[in-house]
Amino acid sequence: MGTHHRFTLYIAALFLTGCGETSTGINAACTHHSDCESGLCYSLCLPADGDLDSDGLSNQIEHQLGSDPTRSDTDKDGKSDSFECGLDTASPLDSDGDGQPDLLESNSSDLDNDCLVDALDPNNTEPLDDPLQLATVVCPSQGVCATPEVLVSAECVDGVPSCSADGQSYEPNETQCDGLDNDCDGLTDEAMAWEGKILGQLCDGVGACGPGLVECTPDGGTTCSSNAHGSASESEPERCNALDDDCNGLVDDTLRLHGDPEGPVLGSSCPGHGNCPDGVTECGLAPTGEVICSTEEGGSHYSGTTELCNGLDDDCNGDTDESFTWTDGNQALPLNESCGLGSCAGGSVVCRPDMLDVICSSSQQATEEICNNIDDDCDGQVDESDALDTQLSGCSRLGVCGEPGVTEAL
Repeated sequence: MGTHHRFTLYIAALFLTGCGETSTGINAACTHHSDCESGLCYSLCLPADGDLDSDGLSNQIEHQLGSDPTRSDTDKDGKSDSFECGLDTASPLDSDGDGQPDLLESNSSDLDNDCLVDALDPNNTEPLDDPLQLATVVCPSQGVCATPEVLVSAECVDGVPSCSADGQSYEPNETQCDGLDNDCDGLTDEAMAWEGKILGQLCDGVGACGPGLVECTPDGGTTCSSNAHGSASESEPERCNALDDDCNGLVDDTLRLHGDPEGPVLGSSCPGHGNCPDGVTECGLAPTGEVICSTEEGGSHYSGTTELCNGLDDDCNGDTDESFTWTDGNQALPLNESCGLGSCAGGSVVCRPDMLDVICSSSQQATEEICNNIDDDCDGQVDESDALDTQLSGCSRLGVCGEPGVTEAL
């Protein structure tokens, strides 16, 4: 039965008692304890073994302790009398050791404004001015604060305490992920999370990075272990493939035309080459991850043709007639280089009239090889023709010319 209903019964009992009648029994009106047979007067006579406020302590025990049997929380601090009394009613809890049990001293009020609540303050009238003693009550004492080399102290300003470890103030909550109990509450990195997942929980990495576990980063933050710079990173260099390969939350964000750090970024305009117009940077069709211009070879709007020897960049690769060379002996010569061996010396590499290949401009000077110590056929060799071994016209096999396979001009 609630306190309100009990008082209602007691008030009703007063009206049932006749005028001028004196009663010392239970529920009788009283003004002194001596007015009641039970010796308990709280406006009404209370039974000694009853529990008017239903707090778990009998009326008699509360009377002996000095608490109010009509209130379950005598000191109005939000904690019931039986809780603050403890299990031994003969020796009630006294946290500050001042002889006043906790159920009579509030855990919320601070009469002397020294940042110690009355239940923890042995002197409620004189403020405590010892920062180290204050720290033992108001400051956490676990984690990094529990190490012997860390000095924890406290300061009370306008009734609000602030704690410091080795002179450095610390926040009441974890602020960095470092494997330490920085707020000294007995828990380590308990507030640290990544994408709503706390340390050690499964997480999905950013972009193309797969699943991992939430972990601390070297700078005190958090990440998924599969992310870039994570302990099990699955990130790769960014490629032009519409994926976030480097797991930074952005897609193809660092890419420029042909990897040139000063070139146009993906999706911007790019200059055309040769016969091809300007275009837009895009991912190449080949799986190379390179950014190309849409109008160059391999681009979505390529308009180039097979390269001809015509002084033009037909295939739009930025070079002109680059695929054409002339070979003199073992030497490959590009357009406009000097060329010609033997009797063809003094020419230059030029395009053929059909524009399909190049030729040395002096090549028409080549003739059939004869025994004259001259490179007549312009192939880099002198008198090398096999025909000269059998054709003796104009030659004699005298001296060294008489040796097999050797002829000599007369």
